[in-house]
Amino acid sequence: EIGALADRYSFEVYLVNAPVYEGLYENSAYLGYLAGVQQKMAEFASDSPLVYHIEAVRTFPAELMQNPDHLILQGAVEYTHWVIEQITLLRNQ
Repeated sequence: EIGALADRYSFEVYLVNAPVYEGLYENSAYLGYLAGVQQKMAEFASDSPLVYHIEAVRTFPAELMQNPDHLILQGAVEYTHWVIEQITLLRNQ
C-alpha cells in the first residue's frame, strides 16, 4: 500500500485528481463517481502522515482536452503549474 511505502522509505505522496473536461464536471452522474474517488483518496491519505490528498479538481475546456480526462500539451502545462501551486499551498499550511 502507498502509505506503508511512504512510511518505510520516508517519501511524501500527493494524491491529485486527474484533469477533467468542464462539461463532464457539470454532470451529476460524474460527480457521484468523483465523490467515491475522493473518498478513496482520503482513505489512502489517512494511512500515513506522508500521504496527502489534494481535493481540488481542475477543469478544462474542450479545446485543451484530448478526451474527457487527458490534456493536450498546452493544457498539460497549465495543469502541471496548478498541481505545483496546490502542493505549495498544502506545504505552507
